[in-house]
Amino acid sequence: MIFVLTIQNIECSQNFVLENNSCTCKHKLSSNNSLCVSSCESILEYEEQGLCVSIINQKSTELGELGDYCTNDQDCSVGNSTCIDNYCGCDETQGFFNFEGFFCEDCWYMYKGYIKNNFCEFCPNGQIVSQILKDNICACDYEDQGFGVDTDPNICKNCWQSNQIVDTHKCQSCGEGFIFSDSEKICICEKEALGYGIDIDPTKCKDCWKNNQKIVDHKCSECIDNYIWSTAENKCLCDETKGYGQDQDLTKCRICSQNNQEIVSNKCSDCKAGFVWSPSEKKCACDEINGYGWDIELQNCKNCWIVDQEILDHKCHSCNAEGFTFSSTFSLCVCDEFNGYGQDLNPSKCKLCKLDKQEIVNHKCSYCQLGYVWSPQDNKCICDESKGYVVDSDHLQCQDCWKDGYEIVSHKCSACQTDYVWYSNSNTCICDQALGFAPSQNGCQSCWTNQMVVQQSQCVLCSNQFSNSVFDKNSHTCICQAGFQFKNGGCAKKSSNKTVAIAVSVPVAVVLASVLTSVTIIKKKALKKNLLTKDEVVQEPDVQVAQVPEIMAQNIEVVQEVENK
Repeated sequence: MIFVLTIQNIECSQNFVLENNSCTCKHKLSSNNSLCVSSCESILEYEEQGLCVSIINQKSTELGELGDYCTNDQDCSVGNSTCIDNYCGCDETQGFFNFEGFFCEDCWYMYKGYIKNNFCEFCPNGQIVSQILKDNICACDYEDQGFGVDTDPNICKNCWQSNQIVDTHKCQSCGEGFIFSDSEKICICEKEALGYGIDIDPTKCKDCWKNNQKIVDHKCSECIDNYIWSTAENKCLCDETKGYGQDQDLTKCRICSQNNQEIVSNKCSDCKAGFVWSPSEKKCACDEINGYGWDIELQNCKNCWIVDQEILDHKCHSCNAEGFTFSSTFSLCVCDEFNGYGQDLNPSKCKLCKLDKQEIVNHKCSYCQLGYVWSPQDNKCICDESKGYVVDSDHLQCQDCWKDGYEIVSHKCSACQTDYVWYSNSNTCICDQALGFAPSQNGCQSCWTNQMVVQQSQCVLCSNQFSNSVFDKNSHTCICQAGFQFKNGGCAKKSSNKTVAIAVSVPVAVVLASVLTSVTIIKKKALKKNLLTKDEVVQEPDVQVAQVPEIMAQNIEVVQEVENK
């Protein structure tokens, strides 16, 4: 047993005491004077005259002794003491213990023991203890060479030779599922070749491969490619962040989107009813083409159309806004045209069109177009008959009757009846004066039939206009009687026997019409008698008002010539 006494930083070997700053043996010196042998049981006693005398005198009264008050380590004067909770005490962290209140002794190195309850306890008998102990326990030297404490008989031995490892300074057999590796002197999983490795709990082996882990240094370690560690499930799962999920046979990870599948519970899964694969989102989304949208309350896809909802921003949306209704034709919320609502300028709103005297055209509120006028009674635009428009025969749009030379009769375009002709100045059908008709109480009467001419929309006798004139049924004009000629605006007696016809015309328009009609009739007769060609008959005469008397005189001569032929 070795005892080192430390006083004022001077260390004395076993059984030596410090006197006058030097170590003195109070026992018997050995033959080589290197050992101080004592027969006393206590290391703090020495033999004197056959008696064991204590080497400890009375306690010093100097400050800094063990148990004295202190504020720092410098206040403590005893060797290897430190200030602990404002009292000087031995530094047990370095293996020193309080030796009967006076000294701090080294339990680890001097006594090869360990500190327990402020006392130095000896290691078990026969145990070879470590010279470097920092954990305050007994241990064997040469642990790095496989030596450890054998629990039975509690001595140091070479653990490796027994296929054991050194664990917490003791020889430990490999646990269940482990075998000793002679090459590495450690315990490894017995089925490592089959994918088993040491778990987080080092006392257990687990199937690393089943959990998609690699075996690194005999331990289950990093996940294999396309897998990522899940702390929640304590294993490697398919890396969903990169689109990987377990295949249907659960043997590998693959990119689910390649088969139009989404990831559900880390597995590639086909889209459920109401869902369809979305290439842009790389997942199953509501089948909007067939009416499915996301329902916030159900947190699922539902058929929006069945409940008269449209799909807006991938969600089912009710048609609650004013003027909207669900259209089963378009599967959308549209303006309620049945109740008079049409799209406003803002397409997201519907308005009551009639409030602005508008009708619904192509689902929009629209002002009345050309030919239409707003009807408060019908709450829509109708054909504006006051401007010549009526509904066409197909009831598709308004027809401009006047433009086509028709008048409006019973809200319809009607062609002028026989004896009538269209007159654009009044937009009505009037009696056809060019054919000798003039208005009467019963409609149009034929002036020519009654051997009268048309003057100012009336039938007039030639004798009432000019004396010595008669109605010519061929030219439908008034001509001078035989023996008279047109002169100075009337019929005057002529010196020759040649008969000259005159044209009676007070209204210029009527005269021109009569002249042109007469010319046409005369030409047709001349054509029949080969006096004119067909082209000459078709050619329209360019008649000026000032030429009327001359033309009429010519016509009379032509008439007489044609008749004589």
